[in-house]
Amino acid sequence: MRTAFALFTLVIATSVCGCGTSWSFHGSRGENFRPAVTSAAMRIYSGDIETVKQAPGAVILGEMQVDSSIFSGWGGLRERASLEAAKLGGTHYTLLTQWTQTQYSVPHAIYVVIRVPPDSWEALPEELRPAAI
Repeated sequence: MRTAFALFTLVIATSVCGCGTSWSFHGSRGENFRPAVTSAAMRIYSGDIETVKQAPGAVILGEMQVDSSIFSGWGGLRERASLEAAKLGGTHYTLLTQWTQTQYSVPHAIYVVIRVPPDSWEALPEELRPAAI
């Protein structure tokens, strides 16, 4: 009986809040999807943004909004952001803003996606070089 109740609760929670992780992308200045050059983009922080942007050929691809599920939380959201940024052709991403939908505690975040061409990776410090596919 407990198993049936737990399964019922999971089905109801999933259907009520749409608990899959989703994402959307808004390109900047005509930038759009580029071929992937890495399987997972690197998350960078405020101290590294200028270094990455100054690499030869670096371009800001746009903003990506990622919405997680109540089950995967912030960790699942960051992992999904890394994978989706790479699919867009990004090599790096950084947090722009984040918030929680209070009714269900669903995490949301907007990231800026940056692409550094593979031939410019050598210009980056080693800790900021993405791994090739």
